[in-house]
Amino acid sequence: MKSDTENISVKVNDENVPMNPFVKEVTKNVILGLIRSLKIKAKPERISIEIDLYGSNNF
Repeated sequence: MKSDTENISVKVNDENVPMNPFVKEVTKNVILGLIRSLKIKAKPERISIEIDLYGSNNF
């Protein structure tokens, strides 16, 4: 059985970003905190976040 942090991945331009267990745990907790602050009634089981920066002037 996988631990909670083994199920976390971040991709940039479709390439996985390597993260150690501490960074995975922090990432998980930050995202869960944001989701919980939205007062969603359903219990989150899987969370997907995509940010498409193509064409933006953010970078």
